[in-house]
Amino acid sequence: MADGKIKRIVQTEKDGVTKYSIFKLTLALAGILFLLVLALDRFVAVDGLTDRLSAEELNRVPDEFDATVDGMVFISTVVNLVQGELDRPLGGFRPDNIVWFGGLMPFDNVQNFQLGVMETVARTSIFLKERISRAGGGSDEFVEALEEASERFNFSQTDKIFTRFQIREGLDSMRKYQRFVNDGKSGFYIRTDNLYDMLGVYREFLGDTHRKLAKWQEKDGSDVSFFDTDDYYYYGLGVAYATLALSRAIEAEFGEILRQKGALTFLQSYLPSLEYATSTNPPWVVLDGGLTSQFIPNHRSNLETQVNDARFKIVSMMDTIRQ
Repeated sequence: MADGKIKRIVQTEKDGVTKYSIFKLTLALAGILFLLVLALDRFVAVDGLTDRLSAEELNRVPDEFDATVDGMVFISTVVNLVQGELDRPLGGFRPDNIVWFGGLMPFDNVQNFQLGVMETVARTSIFLKERISRAGGGSDEFVEALEEASERFNFSQTDKIFTRFQIREGLDSMRKYQRFVNDGKSGFYIRTDNLYDMLGVYREFLGDTHRKLAKWQEKDGSDVSFFDTDDYYYYGLGVAYATLALSRAIEAEFGEILRQKGALTFLQSYLPSLEYATSTNPPWVVLDGGLTSQFIPNHRSNLETQVNDARFKIVSMMDTIRQ
């Protein structure tokens, strides 16, 4: 009787040890799987983001349009930026893509890059609607296609689940405006005041991005979290990528005005800074080394330098144009 009880106790202990071992093994395998997925996402971020569109692709005017028509290079660049993110390999437009973790898990490098691109596009489309397409400097009506495009691209205030569908609708509207301009039914007005105000949009936006990349504390006084530094970095990278493409388009459209005003050299001097920032492979891990750190880099600060250089030279361009 006693032997049977002892055997049951021993067996129970063995079962407990076995269950504990299985639990530890399961936990270890889950940890390894998590690290593998994280590594995969880092690889996807690095590989996917280095597969950015070239300058020729971004500024290319489709064959169906007349590239000599005012505004065609700039509008095509906006269209190509948006289409490039919708067509991005391994997930397309990711902020609402559950398959590639969207907002469900912290694998959001590509997502933040795309948010930077799309916010740049959204601000650009608003300016196209309010100024560039209006001959009277605000006295004539909004172009309906641009009004719709600017609303659809401004998806930050809407349901995130359906953003890709909104963006596709906005892209269709932008292409409609492109056809109108090509056929002479709408305008893209190359004027000094339009150029000056457009530069002001990018000056302010790059200033906002510069502050995100440079800050050490959040609004509530807490230090910037290690888990937020990569968000700011990839968002800034997206802004720099889109601003570079649009700056090339500005040179193509407003080059004569810039030459007449003696301001073209400023634009041509900051383009290499943004090219350097956006052509370099993103790091596997975004680090925030201190000012006196000897071994730990500060990737946000490195990107911020290039963004701030562009912002500073845009300010100089505006001062020169205003003279």
